[in-house]
Amino acid sequence: MGCAFRYQDTLNNEHPNYASDVGLDINPALVARVRDADVLFVLGPRMDESTTGGYTLRGIPKTKQTLIHVHQGAEELGRVYSADLPIVAGMPEIASMLAAFEPPSDPAWKGKADGAHAAYLEGTNRARCSATCNWAKSCAS
Repeated sequence: MGCAFRYQDTLNNEHPNYASDVGLDINPALVARVRDADVLFVLGPRMDESTTGGYTLRGIPKTKQTLIHVHQGAEELGRVYSADLPIVAGMPEIASMLAAFEPPSDPAWKGKADGAHAAYLEGTNRARCSATCNWAKSCAS
């Protein structure tokens, strides 16, 4: 899961599903994952210059990936990118709906999150640091 630049705290960055922020200085490994993805599920942010790598991460107006875009304002949906499934919803409402779904027992993407999180840790120097110090303290290297 990549979070928009100003929303990195939406998911604990230590969570194994966290893959970095999708913003101005996006991790190159995450760029590749976004470009190679089959589906982009954009939950909440605008698809603007800062969340799209200056509009270079995805094709305009149609992405090569299936695009599901959830935003609380209808005016944002389709403004730049033509979503395959645009959804107008507030975050509490969509979160409630999504929580009702049963996760698949053996998803096709099983293990992909581990690689994405490992790339995030490597990009932040945490993987090397955690072998020599306690990250909860401070790591100056």
